[in-house]
Amino acid sequence: SHDLAERDARHGRPDHEARDLVDARVLVGEDPRNAPTEALERAASLCRGGLLEGLDLDDCYRYHEWCVAAREAARALRVEVLASLTDRLADRPEDALVHARARVAIDPLAEAAHVEVIRILGQLGKRKEALAQFETCKRILQIELGASPSRALLAARSTLAMSTIDPPAMEKQPIAAPVATTAGVIFGRRTERDELAHRVNEVANGRAQPMMLFAGEPGIGKTRLLEAAAEAMRAIGGTVLRARAFEAERIRPYGPWLDAIAQLGASAHESLKAELSPLMATEQPTGTDQGQMFDAVATLFTRAASRTPLLLAVDDVQWFDDASTALLHALSRSLPTSTLIVAAARRAELGDNAPMQRLVHALLRENRLVELGLEPLAREETAELARSLGADPTEADRVFAESGGHPYFAVEIARALARGDHVIAPSLTAMIEDRLGRLGPLSRSVLPWAASMRRTFDVALLARVTNLASAEMLGAVTELEEHSVLVPKASGYDFAHDLLRDAVVRKLSEPRRRLIHAQIAKALSGDRTRANDLAHHAALGGDHETAARAALEAGKQALRVFANHDAATVARFGIEHATTLPRETRLRLHRELLEVVFTSHTWRGGKQELRAEALRVATECEAAGLGEEASRAHFTVSAIEHESEADSDLAFNSSMLAARLSKTSDPGVRAERLSATAKCLAFLAREMGQARTMLDEAEALAKQSGRELLDLHWGRGISLAFEGDSNGARRSLARTIEMAKAANDLWSELECSLDLAMLELDEGDDSKADEVLSAVGPLLGKLHDGSEKIKCEALLALTRKTHAPDALSKLREVDAKAMLAFCATKLAMQELAENRPESARALATEAVNASRIVRRRSDEARALVVLARAGGECQSSLTAVTEELSSLSARARAEVIAHIPTVASTSAPTPWAQDQ
Repeated sequence: SHDLAERDARHGRPDHEARDLVDARVLVGEDPRNAPTEALERAASLCRGGLLEGLDLDDCYRYHEWCVAAREAARALRVEVLASLTDRLADRPEDALVHARARVAIDPLAEAAHVEVIRILGQLGKRKEALAQFETCKRILQIELGASPSRALLAARSTLAMSTIDPPAMEKQPIAAPVATTAGVIFGRRTERDELAHRVNEVANGRAQPMMLFAGEPGIGKTRLLEAAAEAMRAIGGTVLRARAFEAERIRPYGPWLDAIAQLGASAHESLKAELSPLMATEQPTGTDQGQMFDAVATLFTRAASRTPLLLAVDDVQWFDDASTALLHALSRSLPTSTLIVAAARRAELGDNAPMQRLVHALLRENRLVELGLEPLAREETAELARSLGADPTEADRVFAESGGHPYFAVEIARALARGDHVIAPSLTAMIEDRLGRLGPLSRSVLPWAASMRRTFDVALLARVTNLASAEMLGAVTELEEHSVLVPKASGYDFAHDLLRDAVVRKLSEPRRRLIHAQIAKALSGDRTRANDLAHHAALGGDHETAARAALEAGKQALRVFANHDAATVARFGIEHATTLPRETRLRLHRELLEVVFTSHTWRGGKQELRAEALRVATECEAAGLGEEASRAHFTVSAIEHESEADSDLAFNSSMLAARLSKTSDPGVRAERLSATAKCLAFLAREMGQARTMLDEAEALAKQSGRELLDLHWGRGISLAFEGDSNGARRSLARTIEMAKAANDLWSELECSLDLAMLELDEGDDSKADEVLSAVGPLLGKLHDGSEKIKCEALLALTRKTHAPDALSKLREVDAKAMLAFCATKLAMQELAENRPESARALATEAVNASRIVRRRSDEARALVVLARAGGECQSSLTAVTEELSSLSARARAEVIAHIPTVASTSAPTPWAQDQ
């Protein structure tokens, strides 16, 4: 696809992998065993690495399925080529061993591959290495398959006793990889180090500094510079908080920041929890106000910075989720001058994260970010690094030549030379695999599980999923730490470098990957706090139902912490996995996940698609006899239509269907459904008599169940305003706003405030309307999208009589027709009062047209009265309105009667007028 092509281009990897695979197939023909040796060797070199590595796109289910099949085919070809080469080079055991080991690396569960390695090592007299290989294979079979060694493997082991053994002095002893002694040293990077020292010194003296960003490829030294920043900050007595993102955790909202907050200690965590508990108490999250969350986190960091200078060292920001990116943006603006933020990112992957890319560009434009690109080390710097790792000084030029100055490559080559391996592997991948191959069998068996967790992992969880005893796990982790494969972190262990983790994962076949992820998911099941992790591992393990259910829980959690975009993303992830499930389960999960997407309020640009999807689910639920699910799906359709003002008929019909299909016997739930339906009818100003009946029934049921419902007060307020009871409407709408504030339901608070402000404007009290709108003014800055802010600004322009035409223009842009009709009518009245009839006619005409589109007859009638007063040609339309006078709102009816007094005697009273 075009997107894949763009991504390949950014990574500097066009379609050469596919071409290499095709060339390899052509070289070896139908049966690799019959191919010439030269062709096999060439094919082996072409098949190195994994096909389309880094392009998994797990959220694209169909592509993922194709990619898995393509990788398995490429892997099978490579296994065949390596097996054929091993047989063909039997008279050259040293060369055969290279290919036999490569086969084991990509197919570790194949006993035959291990048997070949053991046989060749025995042939070469390397009995010790051969025995180690036997133990490795035995351990893998036991852990992964629960199987015992086969006869072939035992026979290979027995032949070692008869093989020719070199004298001990002649046998090459493997040398353990030396642990780097460069912990406190950075080689080169003088410019970057000077910049860091300057920024830290400035922060220590209370002078504000821009955020710093180190960008470069993996292994270039970004993380080491973050460590240098931490060392510099600690040297002046400052505090350091580390945050790091992981690729597999982009559906875990605020993951990096939660890790950073944990470093402040339990008291800080409890303080944050206490501040946010009122927001997260509700089981039905609104997901609207990120601002309070951001303020609470900023307060924590500000407290830390008030005691000592504070460094926030943020690694791998290219994998930040949307919520974490938004929080980083907020912190970059709000933290005190005693705080320095230093970040690191992989340059290529940064382009794949649009929100982070926008943040970087915005900060650069505002001169609040300093970006430093990292290049390879110079020759002398590389030589110094090699010597520090024990490489012979005479080999320093070789290290530079073969590494190109890339620090991580240089480290691996220098370590290899220090071990006495004068034949350097032709690629970094092979180098790393050789390094990992020198570990003991127990440690190697643990690595795939650790790498599959894809983040700082808890040793207890690792022991649980591998079924290892504590003593065995401790021994394995100790060896991995001694060989600088794992490094300890505050909350567990992590790989010393992502390249090491990636090398381990690449060696896993697809069936084995699924097995590992399924086992991790099983260990995580039941832990609601790790729903994102469970969704990730269950998806990769092939358990689609668990993945979908975990995604639903993760989406709800994201809404509770106002990570709206992340909530929508994980919900879509869940819907993708739900599509494979049996119909009833699929529909229930799809409906609930769609509710998360709707509640996130991130769908406004795709309202037609969301509406169609919700309507399709509702229809399928009806056909499947799932009345309650169909009812709730129709409520979602109705809410989408109301918010988007796209189709008032569909909103009306969906509301009525939802009420009809609801079969619940629970009085509280029944009251909730009736209130929601009645509110929708009141919003649409349709079937107002039926809306009032529903509200009365809902009120009785709510009292019976001891519940107070926001929608009940809201619907009552709109209904009373329609009936002309302004005081009653004020009380109901004010109570709605109070309840919305208590639930931190920002959207409801704003929308209901708009209703109350319009009521005050209709009553002629501009100052009261201004007061209502000003009260919600501080909330408007927390809205990232939607039309509420524009609606509020339009009403404020009316109350203050400033910039009203500009406000109308913005309402047109967001297609807010109901509000446009109201504001245009009010502005037309102002123009008429100031003797500008032409302008009044144009505005009133626009109000009439907008009202007709959304079928708001009362608004249309009021606009027609103004148009007639301004001299517009609308007699026939106004006459038509008088024929349905009884269905209009009390205010619209009064205005029509005031303009055409003769209709007063012929108009029938409305049901609510009779009641009063």
